[in-house]
Amino acid sequence: EDAAAQLAKAARSAEEILTKASEDAKTATRAASEEAERIRREAEAEADRLRGEAAEQADQLKGAAKDDTKEYRAKTVELQEEARRLRGEAEQLRSEAVAEGERIRGEARREAVQQIEEGAKTAEELLAKAKADAEELSGTA
Repeated sequence: EDAAAQLAKAARSAEEILTKASEDAKTATRAASEEAERIRREAEAEADRLRGEAAEQADQLKGAAKDDTKEYRAKTVELQEEARRLRGEAEQLRSEAVAEGERIRGEARREAVQQIEEGAKTAEELLAKAKADAEELSGTA
């Protein structure tokens, strides 16, 4: 009976560990996703700001000479390239955050499996000991 109780306790413990590992992995993935989303929003805000600057400069350059227009176009291209670069960085950071979340989830799964295997081994050892004790008791009776 003690072995069965210990086996049940080990199974509950393994189940609790697996649940906790799963919750930890979900939390880490959610945090990484939220951080990636925040970075994406910041990049979009920066791109909007840069577009606003470009539009403001366009308004200032209306009616200007061709040389001024060429300068404006060059600045606009420069600002657009900067906006594209920032969007690319945001997407890269998001991808890295998702990959990190997956890595953490995999690590948590491996740890949970290892702990379950250790619990099962302990339970098997306890069961074998209980059987041996029972045989010894029935042999002496």
